[in-house]
Amino acid sequence: MVQTTDLPIINISSLHKNEGDFIHDNFAVSDTDSYLPEEIYEHPTIVNAIFFGICVRGIGKLKINLTEYDVNKNDVIVLIAGTIIQCDLSKVSDDFLIYFVTFSDDFIKEFDATNIYASLRNQPCVTMNDECTQTLIKRYFSLQEMLANDDYAFRKEILQYSLLANIYEFIGVR
Repeated sequence: MVQTTDLPIINISSLHKNEGDFIHDNFAVSDTDSYLPEEIYEHPTIVNAIFFGICVRGIGKLKINLTEYDVNKNDVIVLIAGTIIQCDLSKVSDDFLIYFVTFSDDFIKEFDATNIYASLRNQPCVTMNDECTQTLIKRYFSLQEMLANDDYAFRKEILQYSLLANIYEFIGVR
């Protein structure tokens, strides 16, 4: 039985301002300075995607599945589809910045992601050491560059496999 909800839902297409195509409707690389829908600040919102965010500066408070988390530099936020999130702007510093990568189930449907979801579901906010954070930031910019370069042959596949390798590495180091 399918349940309905009155909560707003954030899709990947609402997390970027690019023209729609398979990649942009299923994969986004952005940051909280560039764009984040207002819905996330006004009331609890359901995320309809997988979201990896790295806090690179500032402090904030997020409610993830109605549990409050302090988010600081070097914290990684991991949300899977169906997660409820809310951010109270009164509890966020002016310099708060999260780099994030988000993608749909369709983007990685060719892979068996069962073990990925099971591993990510239990800890939505994890503190990493400086070295791990710097590695994740490098990977973030690498994915951003691949996404921006539509001249790559097999761009979608390169992004998919790069993303999958990065996720497995993240799971291994946390």
